[in-house]
Amino acid sequence: MAGLIGNAPIYLNGVLSLFCVFVLPGLAFVSFLDIQNFPQRWFVAFLVSLAANHFLVTLIAALHFDPLATYRIVVVVLILVFVAGTMTRRYRTDATISPSGSVMRASDLGWLLLSLAGLVFTYSNVWKYGVPNVFGDGDILVSWNAWSLIWSQGHFPTSSLGYPQFIPTIWAVTYIFTGSTEQYFAFYIYIGLITLPIALSAMLVGRNGWWQPLIPGLVFIWFVAEIREPWLRSTLEQAFPDWVAAIFASCGAVLFVVNDDPDGRFDREKIVTSLMALCLVLIAAATKPLYGLFAVAILAGICTDACKHLDPKRRNRFVLGATGLLALFAILYAVNYAHLVARGEGALQLAFDRRGDVVQRKPGLTWPRSPYLELNGAAL
Repeated sequence: MAGLIGNAPIYLNGVLSLFCVFVLPGLAFVSFLDIQNFPQRWFVAFLVSLAANHFLVTLIAALHFDPLATYRIVVVVLILVFVAGTMTRRYRTDATISPSGSVMRASDLGWLLLSLAGLVFTYSNVWKYGVPNVFGDGDILVSWNAWSLIWSQGHFPTSSLGYPQFIPTIWAVTYIFTGSTEQYFAFYIYIGLITLPIALSAMLVGRNGWWQPLIPGLVFIWFVAEIREPWLRSTLEQAFPDWVAAIFASCGAVLFVVNDDPDGRFDREKIVTSLMALCLVLIAAATKPLYGLFAVAILAGICTDACKHLDPKRRNRFVLGATGLLALFAILYAVNYAHLVARGEGALQLAFDRRGDVVQRKPGLTWPRSPYLELNGAAL
């Protein structure tokens, strides 16, 4: 099956899928913004890219679009938008806009290298397990990855039991781009989701002082080191989404706490960081519903800060933007859940072959297939 670029090698299309998931939509978005803080600029690009792909995969299923054709169009449009945004900034005469973009400080590079060193140590079991890798037998293969394969075909997985579908929709992008069921690039997505928020948070928080990123980093290393149960430790290298949710929620909480200024300063940089903290926790909630309570708490906190420190016009825009961000993730979940209710949980039939592959039995959906695949003794 053809990938994003015709019959290009699967690794080329796979790398492009990673670029689209982590960078391209956000890069097009921030090209129109004046964000001087280097780690903040790339953190915004990272979060916008994740949210945009989650939104687009859900939209494709809801409107019955062809996934591959849609992504081909979207990638071209995003590249054009990025070029337009870059040219606009370069030739704009507004003195408040800096054409040079953000600048990386020596401290940014230092905290990046230090955080990566900490992750190499903390995730030692992951590296021993092997990167890239495939999903092992169990819940990840028969549930989360199976759902992502169904999303990649432009369908809603009707056996998701109400689970939020952020992770499956993001993994689905790799299958759309490669036109293959190979899991290596979906596993790369998981590695990015458990490393990039930590590294970017360390760089961003490191601009406030040396101890702000150091203490949360040491707490995280201690937390992972204290997990003694072998089965629980194995969930990290087996790509359980619980780790993604916990890391995003923790990074969001750290940004929210560190962003609090005792002097009452709530400028543009503070506003952007507040929205980033909310987005991080919303992504955690879009992975595991329990974190929705944290998202509501952070929304209340940042809106309270806005009411205290911003004039009415800026306050109203901030509150509208923050609640709109929450509403976006809530609507995406509601669309998926409404589809489950309409179709009924019993509409899905699962079939397992000797390799653990899963298929949704549905007219026109034949991927993945196996010569060993049987359901109730009859080949699908």
